[in-house]
Amino acid sequence: MTDKNEKIKISFIELLIYFGPIILFIFIPMYRFYRVLKNNNFDFLYSYEMIIEDKFVVVFTILSFVIFVSKLYFLTFKKINTALDEKEFKEIVNETKSKLEWKIRSQSKNKVIAESNSSSFFESREIVTIIRKPNYILINSRTTPDNPKIISSYGGNWNNVATFKNEMKKYLKNK
Repeated sequence: MTDKNEKIKISFIELLIYFGPIILFIFIPMYRFYRVLKNNNFDFLYSYEMIIEDKFVVVFTILSFVIFVSKLYFLTFKKINTALDEKEFKEIVNETKSKLEWKIRSQSKNKVIAESNSSSFFESREIVTIIRKPNYILINSRTTPDNPKIISSYGGNWNNVATFKNEMKKYLKNK
């Protein structure tokens, strides 16, 4: 029922802010590599033991790769193969909005951009984009680019998408 489809389009500045936390994690391996180049010591390229010994660099490299892949995943729209008319679409969005306390940033007959509510300094806010097409719905939820202190939504993105899908199933079942 759900396929990966197209990527969400964001500005270059938003992209830098969105992937900004990765820079912090990749800085340590880059600095280590810089030190090796500065000293002209390329033995590490041939020494598996030296790479394993430098566990700190390995951990930060793996961590930055995992964060990058997860953030890239959340830039992808999820495709829901269900046709909705304008009235159905609006009612399902309103039900989800009231359940999750979304603030609507913009809304038209085929597109909604909403923002989740956050009550804590450490909680993330997510931007949810829902687009109605003739035979399917595209939905995306990602952490807000204006909140770089948050690396993860801690399940908020999945919750936004799952709640919308559940509200849609409930609405279509009771129709």
